[in-house]
Amino acid sequence: MRYQAANGVQTGIICDDSTGQDQAEKVLAELATVCELGVYRLPIPRLPGLTDIRSLKKAENICQDIRPDVIHGHGAKGGAYARLLSRRVMSRSVYTPHGGALHYNPVSVPGAIFFTMERLLGQKTDAMIFESRFSSVAYEEKIGKIPCKYKVIHNGLSDEELTAPDHVNGENDFLFLGEFRGLKGLDVLFSAAAILNKEREGKERPVKLIVAGGGRGKPEALIARIKAMGLEESIVVSPPIYPATEAFRKTKCIVVPSRAESLPYIVLEAAAAGVPIITTNVGGIKEIFGPFSDHLIEPDNAAVLAAAMRATMDSPDATIALAAQLRERVRSIFRIDQMGHDINAFYAEIIDTQTA
Repeated sequence: MRYQAANGVQTGIICDDSTGQDQAEKVLAELATVCELGVYRLPIPRLPGLTDIRSLKKAENICQDIRPDVIHGHGAKGGAYARLLSRRVMSRSVYTPHGGALHYNPVSVPGAIFFTMERLLGQKTDAMIFESRFSSVAYEEKIGKIPCKYKVIHNGLSDEELTAPDHVNGENDFLFLGEFRGLKGLDVLFSAAAILNKEREGKERPVKLIVAGGGRGKPEALIARIKAMGLEESIVVSPPIYPATEAFRKTKCIVVPSRAESLPYIVLEAAAAGVPIITTNVGGIKEIFGPFSDHLIEPDNAAVLAAAMRATMDSPDATIALAAQLRERVRSIFRIDQMGHDINAFYAEIIDTQTA
């Protein structure tokens, strides 16, 4: 949004009002200073429901007043709103999936429902932007041929993130930072910590792991699981830590044990700060790692994750050297100025095509 405002594009935001807590309020208040079209928060739950009828009408009233050239929907729900609204207010619709519905199994009941909805909404889509090549391939494999003009535009980091001081090892061995959801693989991480602690029993202190985040998962449930596994001395559960660079100072290594991802910002942010990363070979993470992708591990395997965690502890110099190489790759490729330029150019192309 800041890049677009600095380059002559008027923008506004319509987003959910039930997530993000104080940090969302802070960020949106800052963005309000550059969003000439306004910032609006509505009840937009993750799953479809009656609330959407009222919120969709409110969003339509907002867009009728503004008459935007483009309505860009992010995620499955945002994409549905954008495409349903665009025809009513004579705007162009752009959709970015961000994983979401693409993570479902096509033969499952939820997958069948969501993919049918995606095919129907595809008829109302003017263009799509995928944040990774993985997402574009997953769309075609699970839903079908992409029904419109599209472009892959990787997520980018700001100058502040790209020029942040290099990482300094914190007191914890490992840090997980993200949502407490099954897809994020926390159960696998806990099992890996238990394996390492059993190996270290009577010889060394337990592994020190901080788990910071929130989302739909309950911290109480995580704490109960940690106690049941006898990991109280190893694992501390924390609320979200902002900014991410503040969290990075608390650890020697980030662990992202996800079962599914698209192109996660946490991996980009950690890489740009020179933080050692252990992560799985899912989604578009391979596109971030590039020539270093052989260091990615298979998902949903506690023994493999424990071995990777052990290796970072046993060989800190090699771990730090790899982090430095990945830092240089991310800082040179994943830039927000390139991301913003490509998005603005794509918007202009869509508008020109539709008015021709």
